[in-house]
Amino acid sequence: IKTTCVLEPGPPVPTVSQLPLLDHFREYNIKSWHHKLRVDTNMFDSLVTLIKDNLIFYNNSNNLQFPVEIQLAVFLFHAGHYGN
Repeated sequence: IKTTCVLEPGPPVPTVSQLPLLDHFREYNIKSWHHKLRVDTNMFDSLVTLIKDNLIFYNNSNNLQFPVEIQLAVFLFHAGHYGN
């Protein structure tokens, strides 16, 4: 297959956040948890405990921030992928 032919283009395929899957992975598929975040669940919890009270995670803006757990998960995912 060297070329692709689209006879009738459809609407763009929506993307879905994988963040809700982290809870599922933590409970039922620890291998996927490790693959996504590159850290053990106990270490993740320890990191959250260490950083959760830091003022960087809170602001006086009208724009809400994600919970510390989500911000850490996003950071760990990106730090563990894309050649970093």
